[in-house]
Amino acid sequence: MTRPLRSTPPPERRAFGRTVREQRGRAGISLVELSDFTRVDEGYLAAVERGDVEPTLRTMSRIAAGLEMPLSELVARWERQVSDRARG
Repeated sequence: MTRPLRSTPPPERRAFGRTVREQRGRAGISLVELSDFTRVDEGYLAAVERGDVEPTLRTMSRIAAGLEMPLSELVARWERQVSDRARG
């Protein structure tokens, strides 16, 4: 049995990626700058924003720090994204 080349990421993962992308836009920083600030590979950050990967807690913490916000706030914004999408 072969696996599909690419499947649709779970909604929660896509929501986290949207949250990161929106916060990065609000901060006015590029993906390259966020990569520099966080020491997380630019390609990996792009994959996070697309919802293609599920970052570890450590990576999420680095992203939040790079966005100059507490991790708890980033997670709260992500939860709102998930909740808003679930409501319609």
